[in-house]
Amino acid sequence: MLESRNQVVHGLTIVTCATISELLPGPQPKGRTMATPSNMKLSVPSHVLIQELDGESVLLNVNAERYFGLNEVGTQMWKALTTCESIGGARSHLSRQYDVDDETLWRDMEGLIEKLLRHGLLQRAGADAEQVA
Repeated sequence: MLESRNQVVHGLTIVTCATISELLPGPQPKGRTMATPSNMKLSVPSHVLIQELDGESVLLNVNAERYFGLNEVGTQMWKALTTCESIGGARSHLSRQYDVDDETLWRDMEGLIEKLLRHGLLQRAGADAEQVA
């Protein structure tokens, strides 16, 4: 599950996202299964800029004029989701990188993917080509 905070600075909305499971101790509530197929490939839309700073990232959706912040774990998820061959590949990569149970990892990935897709910061691979055609 994700926590987000909105803040307006110089007319731009800044949305900061962090995985709650990294912030809260103890067991987390069970989530639903991911609706997005694990074999789906995600990509970064051409209208999104990203800058990594000290392990965290700032993403800018140029079209919406909104900044988004990702903590270190969110940044690692972003990298895996945008460089691995599929969501399932990103999940495998992250499960080897972090000491986390599979259910928690999957739930946090689902939350992050949903937010990134909703805010236009990720897209299904090939979506730019589909929009142009």
